[in-house]
Amino acid sequence: MPHISITQLGAERLRASTTETVYWDKNLPGFGLRVSPKGRKSFICQYRVRGAKGTTWKERQVVLGTLNFLTVAEARDRARRYKAQASEGIDPVEQMKASAQAEEVQRKANALTFAKLVDRYTAEYLRVNRKPAGVEERLRLLRRWLPALGDKPASDVCEADILTFVNELLQGRANGRFEADHLVGAVRHMYAWARKHHDPKLRRLVNPAANIANRAQPHTRDRVLSHEEIKRLWSACDQVGWPGALIIKLLLLTGQRVNEVAQVPWSELDLTNRVWNLPAERAKNSRAHFIHLSDFAMEIIEGLPLINNSPFVFTMDGSRPFTNTDQLYHRVRCLMGEDTAPWQLRDLRRTATTLMAEIGIAPHVADKILNHSTGKISGVAAIYNRFQYLDERKAALNALARFIETLIGRDTGNVVPLRA
Repeated sequence: MPHISITQLGAERLRASTTETVYWDKNLPGFGLRVSPKGRKSFICQYRVRGAKGTTWKERQVVLGTLNFLTVAEARDRARRYKAQASEGIDPVEQMKASAQAEEVQRKANALTFAKLVDRYTAEYLRVNRKPAGVEERLRLLRRWLPALGDKPASDVCEADILTFVNELLQGRANGRFEADHLVGAVRHMYAWARKHHDPKLRRLVNPAANIANRAQPHTRDRVLSHEEIKRLWSACDQVGWPGALIIKLLLLTGQRVNEVAQVPWSELDLTNRVWNLPAERAKNSRAHFIHLSDFAMEIIEGLPLINNSPFVFTMDGSRPFTNTDQLYHRVRCLMGEDTAPWQLRDLRRTATTLMAEIGIAPHVADKILNHSTGKISGVAAIYNRFQYLDERKAALNALARFIETLIGRDTGNVVPLRA
């Protein structure tokens, strides 16, 4: 290998040959310039460093940089530092690796991971804009992603990650399409929120779920269970047992929303006066509401156990309300038989409304029971109408309960229609 005095002008004038050539510097042993057959010029440093046990020596050769980015003087200074470190027993290569590893660890610690994005979304959006029940439901969906994506940088999550997770979820599950759509929808909304945020780190994120279509067929909001299906539903509930089955029964007996029933605390139930007082903060439309409890509803509630002195009527462990309504639905629907047309728990509210119409309950009374804002009375009349139809609502829910008892074969007498 040739030895020359490497200067800036001399380095620039060196020409490539058919083989790789290293020109060693006469002024600094171990410092050289390597020229490839294609003309690439790289500064190198060769040194020896004592091994860990202090008895062996390691021969090292490291690339300092190319002539395009380093001058000869800069490369020579860098080589001197490396050789000085080596003489003190410090291997510059190992030191650079350790430094790079430390930087990577720090980068990951500072990175906005998927889990950290969930935390920010929860604190800055969900808890500000959603009711507690809505917060818990959305968190339940997002937490399902954490084992697979929690530690991954939010900016690295891509459509393939979402599809892989969803496809694994759907394997062997005929009824998993609705659940998959809810899971993807939660991610889609979180990233959409991030892209509208004032924080540049969030605004730069690409929504990985933006172009993923729903797997389930669009849900038509007119599904009503027939009399025969109500019988099969009740029979399936008796097989499922506590607490899910009783939630479903109360959905049909009261006509209220799923989360309002499933997450009801004991403090809202006035069993003495047979009334359920639903506060505005738990009602979907933020309107306080109360529901008369029929004899049938009271029988169910009074038979419920108190789990670990829990404040919640329906709970598995006493610490939080029942939230696993998706699994409950799939269990009940499976027990009803494969020939049962698809339905959702929310359809029970519509079914209860239809049953009330069937036995002659006036539409404006049913609307009050459902806690609709104005019902069938609109315009100026709605502004001045303050009458709550309390007696009519009580009579309607009592009649509904008796009708359901008749449908399921628990006949306590003839149901007298309210229609004149």
